[in-house]
Amino acid sequence: MTDTRNSGRIKRRSLRVLIIVLTSIAAFFLFAFIFVMLHPGFGGNVTRDDKKAYSLRADETYFKDNDFTNGDTFSVMALGKGKNNFYSDKKTKPVDDLPAVAPDFISDPGITDFSYTWFGHSSFLIQMHGLNILVDPVFSDFSSPVSAIGVKRFAKCPVSAEELPHIDVVFFSHDHYDHLDMDTVKKIDSKVDYYYVPLGIEKHLLRWGVDPAKIRNMAWWEEYEYNGLTIACTPTQHFSGRKVIDSNNTLWASIVLRDEYRQIYYSGDGGMNDRFEKIHEVYGDFDLAILECGQYSPNWPGVHMFPEESVRAGDQLHADYVTPVHWGAFILSDHAWDDSAERFTREYESLHPDSLHLLTPEPGRTLYGSDPDSDLLLDGDSLEHSKERWWRNYE
Repeated sequence: MTDTRNSGRIKRRSLRVLIIVLTSIAAFFLFAFIFVMLHPGFGGNVTRDDKKAYSLRADETYFKDNDFTNGDTFSVMALGKGKNNFYSDKKTKPVDDLPAVAPDFISDPGITDFSYTWFGHSSFLIQMHGLNILVDPVFSDFSSPVSAIGVKRFAKCPVSAEELPHIDVVFFSHDHYDHLDMDTVKKIDSKVDYYYVPLGIEKHLLRWGVDPAKIRNMAWWEEYEYNGLTIACTPTQHFSGRKVIDSNNTLWASIVLRDEYRQIYYSGDGGMNDRFEKIHEVYGDFDLAILECGQYSPNWPGVHMFPEESVRAGDQLHADYVTPVHWGAFILSDHAWDDSAERFTREYESLHPDSLHLLTPEPGRTLYGSDPDSDLLLDGDSLEHSKERWWRNYE
């Protein structure tokens, strides 16, 4: 009888413990859900009405079942599919302090002027057609929806939001934290005229207080003309989402900038496919291709190009000059911090041994355009600076 009573008490205690554990787990997930929905850093929400509007502009090949897609056979993850072909044996974060050159923007750019300044990772400023065009700006110390939490920047950003010139156009390629940062948007918004974004990104900007009159959203292959500059939204193979529950509610994209003097391409993030050949069919040869090259892995080969693929993409675009980005500030994979640039450089030089048109400037280094009647995109001094493989001097 005593054993039976003890057994009953043990079962009741075990049941109470189980209830407490399950209640705690449920409370944690409820708190996490409420936090994600209420914290502005996670961005806005795409509604059913928004998706109905998107469906009228987005081709059914990449907007299906109320979500954006890359195709039926696409998978973000491919675990265990192979090994990485690393070249560099350095650490994922540099031991040394990396250089951060103070930018020297053109103070009053004219129609024929051109400059390119890379700030690390995928943030850069282009000056062309008399306009200042800022792309994927992230000036925060963390790639995260919440300050001081998440992936920390390992190299100092060479410019602050306050040091930027007036910005005519901002383009965001997609809504991942290393490309779209709430704190940066809030800091630059007062000096920005217009935002050009893929479909759905406008919801985040609106949540953060951006004037809707300043926002232009775009489907793939749509174009805007701004003061004589063509801004074209072009395809890429990636995915989106800032919350677990909002996967692929917003579009991801690359961009073409074109005027009568130059044509520039930026890939955004994305794996290798036939999009580069299609973009070249539509727009022809490019003067400069700014190509994603970093955070790759055999575990997600479809969403980030390996460096050798990035070089091939530049060739398919028939780009006269190429430069690798998506490296040099944040590490979101397991490769060495400089593996991207080293592999890209070695592949490019093996295929184009006589070319001086691979640009690898230090973060913050402003490269200037040559006379637009010349066959060269950059002037002589900029070409010299762009040839320096600066990462080889740092561990």
